[in-house]
Amino acid sequence: MDVVWKRRFLIVGTFVLQSVSLHYSAEPSALTLWGKKVNFMLHKCRYLQLRDDLWIPKLDELTVCLDLWTQILTQDWTIFVYKKRGGVHPQLGLAGEGDNLRVWLLEVSWLSSKKLSLRSWHSICLTWSGLERRLGLYINGTRVDLKEEMRIRPGPLSPNGTLTLGLSHGFTNGDLIPESGHSLPGCVSLFRMWPREHTSQQLQDLRCATGNLVRWTASDWQMDSCQAIPDASLECGERVASARRPSRSGCHTASFARLPLSQWNCVDRFGLIC
Repeated sequence: MDVVWKRRFLIVGTFVLQSVSLHYSAEPSALTLWGKKVNFMLHKCRYLQLRDDLWIPKLDELTVCLDLWTQILTQDWTIFVYKKRGGVHPQLGLAGEGDNLRVWLLEVSWLSSKKLSLRSWHSICLTWSGLERRLGLYINGTRVDLKEEMRIRPGPLSPNGTLTLGLSHGFTNGDLIPESGHSLPGCVSLFRMWPREHTSQQLQDLRCATGNLVRWTASDWQMDSCQAIPDASLECGERVASARRPSRSGCHTASFARLPLSQWNCVDRFGLIC
């Protein structure tokens, strides 16, 4: 009888550990970006790029989630763009037009029907099924209608493309070249990607879960001149979700004030103090 109970305890314990591991990054603390944001308004931080030795496979469905903060209102701005090599229009992406989001999928775009408020964090998820020809945009857990009624293509998403955060990009002689203008006037955190479409309920379960295709970890990104900045107001911290206290200032948190100006160069491209 003791042996049976020990085995049951071992099975249950293993299941619990595996369940917990799905929700937090397994990266060493030196590499994890959980509980940290990247501020694209800082002078030297233009964009992040997915590492060249990581590649997106051919996909017939997917989910992308991220946390977004916008500081000021601009007409055209970019959250992320995924393009096939040499391509002109995004295979996948999120951009902004004023206080609305624009979704890109297979070189076709749709404008969202919900306006985003400034100076607050928003949880944004994009889901797609090529088989069902279904495209979903979720803002803070609520599905948002897309204005244009364009036909959703069946796919697939082109493999081995290039992914940038904070700025769009083009190509010259096959090399990635960041595009000038349309930069993100704010911050991004917790960018993750999964190779399957998730339901609304599953998105709630994945709120603080690590991605299994693209992760929010320094080992997945070319950081270049950008540095991830800790922010206690983010809902999902390193390994353990932080207390859900409201953010008073987002990009303008005390994290910047505690660091010397020489380290973070806190006068941004828009002439604002971070």
